[in-house]
Amino acid sequence: MEKTEITNLIIELINLGEDKDELNYWLEIFDDLPEDKQALLYVNLMEELEALK
Repeated sequence: MEKTEITNLIIELINLGEDKDELNYWLEIFDDLPEDKQALLYVNLMEELEALK
């Protein structure tokens, strides 16, 4: 999983009004997460984005 994908998702979510501090926290710890948790985070962020659209 590329960090740029997560970064782009987070930027989009922030632009839609989601909590900037919380999302930046996830971005900060992303590299420290195991791959399965990174994938789960990606899925959760995508679901949140779809729900907002």
